[in-house]
Amino acid sequence: MLLTKEDLTILSQNGWLYKQNNTAFNILDIGQQLGQPIPAKKGRNLIDIITPKTRENAKPGSLSSIYGLDEIPFHTDGVYHKIPPHYVIFSFSHDLPYSSAIKILDFESIKFTEDEIKTLFYEVWIVEDGYNKFYASVLSKFADKNTIFLRYNEACMKPCQSMAKDSAMLLKDNLNTSTPKNINFQPFSILILNNWRILHGRDKVENSQYVNFALQRLFIV
Repeated sequence: MLLTKEDLTILSQNGWLYKQNNTAFNILDIGQQLGQPIPAKKGRNLIDIITPKTRENAKPGSLSSIYGLDEIPFHTDGVYHKIPPHYVIFSFSHDLPYSSAIKILDFESIKFTEDEIKTLFYEVWIVEDGYNKFYASVLSKFADKNTIFLRYNEACMKPCQSMAKDSAMLLKDNLNTSTPKNINFQPFSILILNNWRILHGRDKVENSQYVNFALQRLFIV
């Protein structure tokens, strides 16, 4: 089953779309409807399997290696790509609800000042994931100057200069005081995020029996 025109309108306007209780969804088909699916990293399958992990079991350099089963802070996915994926699709196919809420936050809803937005555009960060290393800013524009995209993940992005720590503190302060939307994944559901606009995180996993609950994830460019 593909997205309807109404679904696409909601996604465009809100930056995210959540649909539940439908066993007919195929995230690869939906991904191809939205653009070109790509693997999260070279050599991987197109569809990633995401499970809550303890710090000890998580991959080095990931948010899970820092936070484990505790709350995962707001971030965008695929920041180690020169241009991060436009959309990220999460799919949950278990017949029981997911173990913890996914939190989403619309970057456009945060009341930054004009000077703060300039700071996020111009202060330089190092992006490094063990394979790639390059310089980038939190906010960037394409050559057409109309499309802005967001890049933020504290696990693999660090301020390049002491001055760039201003943007790091600016982001943390605003993200910590913003009100997110909580998505409690129900059986056979999908969540689509405009990854250039919507940040996401995860609540603490309270019950260790749920660590086997897996989300499918797909990047779209």
